[in-house]
Amino acid sequence: MIELRKTLFGRYVLGQGFLWSDILAYTLGIIIAFCSERIILKHFSNQVSV
Repeated sequence: MIELRKTLFGRYVLGQGFLWSDILAYTLGIIIAFCSERIILKHFSNQVSV
């Protein structure tokens, strides 16, 4: 695994380390995707039932 991380592909796929800011970014991304999906699905379900 360490040898793979030394390659360009390995760095992009596996990353170089762990940062707590990554967890924050993932959490915010999940929240944004969840809210966007709810809004979009609510909008389309209202159009179908009308």
